[in-house]
Amino acid sequence: MSADAPIRWTPRQVMRVGSFRLLLVVSFLDVCADAMWLVTLGWVAASAPNSFVTGLILAAAAIPQLAFVLIGGLHTDKYGAGTIARRTTPIRLALFLLWAGVAVVTLGPSRLVGVLVVSLLIGAVAGFHDSAMETYPTEFLVPKARGTAVTVERIVLRAAQAAGGFLGGLLLGSGGVSAPALGAAALLAVALFTLTVLRRRPTIVEEPEPDEEPVQLTVRAGVDFVVRHPVLSNTISVQGVVNLVTGGALIALLPIKAQRMGWGAQDYGSAFGAYGLGITVGTVISLTLTGLTTRARTLLGVAMSVVACLAVVIIGLADTPGVATAAVFLMGLALGPVGPMLTGYAREKTPTQLVGRVMAILGLVTAGLEPIGSLLAGVLAGVFTVDQAALGLGGVGAVACAVGALRLLPLRDY
Repeated sequence: MSADAPIRWTPRQVMRVGSFRLLLVVSFLDVCADAMWLVTLGWVAASAPNSFVTGLILAAAAIPQLAFVLIGGLHTDKYGAGTIARRTTPIRLALFLLWAGVAVVTLGPSRLVGVLVVSLLIGAVAGFHDSAMETYPTEFLVPKARGTAVTVERIVLRAAQAAGGFLGGLLLGSGGVSAPALGAAALLAVALFTLTVLRRRPTIVEEPEPDEEPVQLTVRAGVDFVVRHPVLSNTISVQGVVNLVTGGALIALLPIKAQRMGWGAQDYGSAFGAYGLGITVGTVISLTLTGLTTRARTLLGVAMSVVACLAVVIIGLADTPGVATAAVFLMGLALGPVGPMLTGYAREKTPTQLVGRVMAILGLVTAGLEPIGSLLAGVLAGVFTVDQAALGLGGVGAVACAVGALRLLPLRDY
């Protein structure tokens, strides 16, 4: 075991940092509010006259989010993650209240236009907000705690997504399409108060090394750092590939296959639920692996990306709902450690003055490629069969991730 393994903080040590615990509360409320909004968005979009309009509404937020994410990362590095989060949270709260008002006074096509406009605005704010929230923990944690913190955060976020989805559905059923937005706004009000408390907490100030060159406050500086880094240039590429492949499989190929094979809605729902269970279990398991060396954790994260892509191949080979469900569970189980280990590496090894931009690039590559993966999977399933699409997408993805692993193997200094 190399010297870096014993000094990485354990989850218990990370949770002893009071400011980080408060930030976890903010993250839980923030993601819970997002999940409640997505429940509303999906319900309203489903009332559109055709699937094209539904797809347009559902994908609308991604366009401004991707357009602003790199600028958002730059602003995070320039002004501080906490400052950006405190500026964007009240805007998000106001947008949820705006939708609640729009939902009350509109019906039919007017409501669809309203939800489209609000979704575009929420996406634009997310371009700044998400990179700030992803970077904020580094202001309270020393580098050797940051990798472990990612795993803890992921578990909290999984719980928030589940809670937000359940609460959003409950409010939607009992109070109509404005109720989840009002609930989300209430959660963000509490989050904003907690962010105000965090503002008074001391942050960690890291002085640059004596021989370290000053980093320019440009988007290009962040891109250059990633491209020139022998490890990050591979791990971020692998994360992009595995998100493209698994996102396309889960959102597009799985429901298409279920319908064409004549499986029932319950079978499809069980398979989708198996993914959530698998990724949660995988994330929890990664908590037990903090003692591994940085090199071992990184290689394991890349190896699990290969396994996740191979699970997509199994989905293509599956001829029963049970086999498909097992494959989707395996896909989630393999994906669980990927984010904590590879994103954790990026958090640990990126200089403080560049974390915002590197996290923004990571968000662009992962979140940006997921909708492209769904589109690509749908096109492939239309040109070929759904099984051939799964075999091709999963196989190519596995090879691409394996190439990343082979490039990392000769490196010793992580």
